[in-house]
Formats: sequence, structure tokens, C-alpha cells
Amino acid sequence: MDQRIQRVAYVFQGSKLLPTLTAFENVAFARWATGTGQNGEHSAEELLELVGLDAKLDALPGELSGGEAQRVGIARALAQSPELLLCDEPTGQLDSRTGARVLELIDALRDEIGFTLVTATHDREVAERYGRVVELQDGRVMSREPVAA
Repeated sequence: MDQRIQRVAYVFQGSKLLPTLTAFENVAFARWATGTGQNGEHSAEELLELVGLDAKLDALPGELSGGEAQRVGIARALAQSPELLLCDEPTGQLDSRTGARVLELIDALRDEIGFTLVTATHDREVAERYGRVVELQDGRVMSREPVAA
């Protein structure tokens, strides 16, 4: 298997969970599909606990709130112990309060687990949370700017 699949993980704008699998099964399936298996740093159960969903292991995606589903999506991405986490509008389908909590969670997990984070967003406030903003327009880099601390 191509090693890149294990080094790069993706958090979709919507959770994109498999609807017939429980939260636990969605995360465990990602470990199996990427070949991470037992070699990952954290088990599926531990990852769901890290994102605050240890009480929802058996919940199907339709039984989860938008924020909960997005957190399962984050746990699923982290199941392969990536070096790089790509997030496509991770708060795009969430209300502002839930979105802020999801971003705080991603930041805390980045600090705890240690991965590089790249986030695509149209929301300037989300972009400014991070150390550098690269603005794209029609596929071209329009500006690169460090964000003032």
C-alpha cells in the first residue's frame, strides 16, 4: 500500500460518515482501510474518547448532531496516525459555537498527537487562528501572510 495514505489524512466539510456503521465502526474501518490496523497510536475507542464521544460508540451517524458527526470524522482521520491533517471547511456546516468547539478540539489534538495541519476555509476568523494564511483565487496564490500573534 502507498505509504502516503498513512501519512496524510482528510477531514471533510461534512462528516461523510458511512451511514450504516456506528461511530466506533466508522473509525475502526478507517484504520482497516488505510492499513493502519493495530499499528496506530490510538485505538478507535481511544480516539472517540479523545474527541469526547466515548458515550456514542454505538450511535449511527443519523443519531448524532452535526458537531458530534464532525468529531467522529476527525477521529476517523486521526485513526491512521497522520503526519499531515488536511481539513476542508471543517466548520462549514456547523453553527458558530459548535464550529469554535471543533476548532479548539483540532488544535488540542494537534498539540497532543503532533501532526501538521492545513485548513481550507472561506472564513477569515478561522484562517486567522493559524500561523500563516495563503489566499488562493482561481487556483493562483494571491497572497501569503503570517498572522500576527
